[in-house]
Amino acid sequence: MGPLPDGRDSPSGHDVALIEDEQLRQLVALDPDGSLTLVEQILAEFDANLGERFAQLATASVEGDADALGRVAHALRGGCLQFGMVRAASYCATLEEHAKRGETSGCGELVGMVTSAVTESVQLIPARLQAIREAPAK
Repeated sequence: MGPLPDGRDSPSGHDVALIEDEQLRQLVALDPDGSLTLVEQILAEFDANLGERFAQLATASVEGDADALGRVAHALRGGCLQFGMVRAASYCATLEEHAKRGETSGCGELVGMVTSAVTESVQLIPARLQAIREAPAK
């Protein structure tokens, strides 16, 4: 990956797991009847807003709007952490750091990495939830 605005290499993400199963286990435990209906509903609501969030990140990056970039990255990071999307959350945190320093030039690559990591995670989570639900108790 190329350098980010401060000259550091952009995060590769290979050192951070895509999804943290422990967070998903906690979500499964919250669903009272074990059907995953509640968790799936929350995930669907999160997913429904992603297109708008991704567009906001891209626009803020292109327009050099550090405040908007930081706000959207922060909000998206919170949603990612709720579902154990630790790699995407890590990328969002990096975007937040750049936004706090007013650095938006060159963040487009990182916005793409956020978009890819979130999209991949959202696609994988239903199967991971089902596997956790079906796993024998330890």
